[in-house]
Amino acid sequence: MTDRVSLPQTPEWQKLLELRQKPLANLSTLFREEPSRARRYTVGAAGLVLDYSKNLVDSEILQALFALAERAGLRDATAALFRGDEVNNTEHRPALHMLLRSPGNAGAREQEVHAALTPPLPPLLPLLLMCRRTSPSCPLSRAAARGRSGAPAAA
Repeated sequence: MTDRVSLPQTPEWQKLLELRQKPLANLSTLFREEPSRARRYTVGAAGLVLDYSKNLVDSEILQALFALAERAGLRDATAALFRGDEVNNTEHRPALHMLLRSPGNAGAREQEVHAALTPPLPPLLPLLLMCRRTSPSCPLSRAAARGRSGAPAAA
């Protein structure tokens, strides 16, 4: 991973501060000037769609944000997270998000990371199941899972 850098001291950050001062057209004007805006500013992956066309950004702001992400080493940091590298710099251990998202189905790397922790964590699946049994308001409880209308969420 790249060395940590103080982002507010970088030229990329300063560029964003400059762009913040620049007046930007309202959304109606942005859509009128760029008819393909909705398509251009919408991305999707794994069933998730992000539409940021209705945000006050233009291609210059977007490029400045990408440059800041590059300077911050975001790509390397993301890869380190998914490799199970030590990315939690306060506890000096890997982040354990993948273990929580797939407790009964952890892959070999997740199992290896979990086994290498000092002190070791208790197995996560029994804790998650205990949460489900003891608290109806636990987010893992089917009874607690409700959609926007208040109806129970479908499996």
